[in-house]
Amino acid sequence: MDPKSTALVAVSADGSLEAQGSSDRATLGRRAGQWAVHFLAEDVGLLVADEPEGLRSRVVLAGEVVSRTSVTELLGAIASFAWTGELRIVTREVGRTAIIDRGIVTHASSDAPEDRLGELLVRLGVVDRGMLSALVGDLGPSRRMGRLMVERGLLTESELFKYLQLQAKEIVFGMLQVHEGVFAFLGRPDLGPLGPLVHLPLQAILLEGVQRIDEMQLFRSRIPSREVVVEAQAKRGLGDSNPGARPSIEPLAIRVLSLCDGKASIEDMMRELQMDEFEVTRVVYHLLTGGHVQIRQSGTLRKLEVDEASERFGAILKLVFDAANDEGKLKETRETLRDWLGVSGFGGLVEGALRDDGTLDSAVLAQTLDQPGSEQPIESLHRTLHELVCFALFSATASLPRERELALSREVNNRLAQLKL
Repeated sequence: MDPKSTALVAVSADGSLEAQGSSDRATLGRRAGQWAVHFLAEDVGLLVADEPEGLRSRVVLAGEVVSRTSVTELLGAIASFAWTGELRIVTREVGRTAIIDRGIVTHASSDAPEDRLGELLVRLGVVDRGMLSALVGDLGPSRRMGRLMVERGLLTESELFKYLQLQAKEIVFGMLQVHEGVFAFLGRPDLGPLGPLVHLPLQAILLEGVQRIDEMQLFRSRIPSREVVVEAQAKRGLGDSNPGARPSIEPLAIRVLSLCDGKASIEDMMRELQMDEFEVTRVVYHLLTGGHVQIRQSGTLRKLEVDEASERFGAILKLVFDAANDEGKLKETRETLRDWLGVSGFGGLVEGALRDDGTLDSAVLAQTLDQPGSEQPIESLHRTLHELVCFALFSATASLPRERELALSREVNNRLAQLKL
């Protein structure tokens, strides 16, 4: 798969096109030749190689992904009508491809590093990072990672096939989570050499993927990431847990519970059990709701997240403070904000970290979050700082001219919209 599928070009008034960067030029250079440009609207165009129809890909469907529902409906149509072709979904960061033969996924690829077979096997604990690095050095055009592992005795043929199936499923699951990008379903006259083939009914992958997304949203309400550390609570019979939990989960729950030593993260358990993130997270969630375990963020992860939140929210607060200062109202804004902190319930977390210029002391915030109690300290921090920014904006704009008030509100709201957990 082409390592870069998107190129930024500038169209000048004289009709010439120019690539905007060296990588863009390289992407276009690999496709040198004549292209027909079909303008579908003033601001939407489609480029198709100017070649006889039998020698180029046919564009069966193409469009923008505007929500996760877009991909779900697209895959549903391909599965229902048992289409054959190549589905390509591209975002600004990554491109994923699935080759589909009459509704069956026979091959999947991705240029996301986490979708590589080696990375999947590291996550599952089949190989460690050092072993993978050594293997990468021996790869070549005709030596793929999976085949090399079989040659070295690290995998059997049947194990390789199982993990290739899992890799393909994970790539399609990744497609289902795309909420912004572009897609194309192509009828290809010659798909060329694709490497190992798999056999996965698209309809079954779609149903499982949608279920996983729905359940993972529930799990994330209590377990924010795979980096959380899990610790067993006081001993309690697993049979006393949530009566709604599935009985079949108990044998696996016992294995997972034995690993909850307060040091192992969900990612560590994935490697130990050779299971994917969804399955381990589901078991931990049931143990958590049954009162058998508690979770906490790892120290390294928490510091990085607190530093980022402090920097980004602090920059927005400073923007508000600077606007108030320009109108000679900075002192009043700070006093109003501190009064609000005292009655809002947020003062214990934020007050000591708020500097006079609106920036935030991440060390103070991190120290406060280290206190036991909250299962989701980073989410609590984000909510608190969001409320703080909103009240600061409300307080400061009361003294601003109308035009400045509107401009500041737009800027603050735009920045807040970009801050997501």
